[in-house]
Amino acid sequence: MIRFQSQKSKIILLGIFFTLLLFSLTITCSNFKEEPFTIIQDPSETKILINASINITLINNQAETISSIFLYYCSLEPEFVCHFPSLEMEKNNQGHFFTVFTPEYEVNTILGYHLRINMENGSTVEIPNSFTHASDSSIRQGSDGNYYFGLLLVNSLTSENNTPWLSIECILALTLYRKKFAKKR
Repeated sequence: MIRFQSQKSKIILLGIFFTLLLFSLTITCSNFKEEPFTIIQDPSETKILINASINITLINNQAETISSIFLYYCSLEPEFVCHFPSLEMEKNNQGHFFTVFTPEYEVNTILGYHLRINMENGSTVEIPNSFTHASDSSIRQGSDGNYYFGLLLVNSLTSENNTPWLSIECILALTLYRKKFAKKR
């Protein structure tokens, strides 16, 4: 048992203990921060009806401010052809960015889209990329070297249109990590 000479030494020791406890909790809690971006796709399936509108919403979960977001979409297969110009996402009154587009490609085309997020501090974030979604089977690499969220355009949403890489049937919310791929431009 520890014996203290005075009340003052007890207070100092307790102060040091609580300071170390607070410091360790701060470090532990910083590892569980909310991720910087959340993307919501509607419809959420990886198979999309031909001529259906696709709604994309991006929620910024961080303190850094976004200056603009551009959405790029392309036909990835059978032929790589991109839609130009890119779509600039609009900011709604809740601070979320959104856009709606209707791809005009043939049935059984694999459509892909990716986002370029320009931050006010001058950095740029590309979503998705090879580092953040390695285990997501709907991520495809285009012949331009960019990574895309892949969608299959179909006539109907039946099981006859199954494609092996589309094993994930639903993308409700993708949490994205910017630390590994934020670039200064």
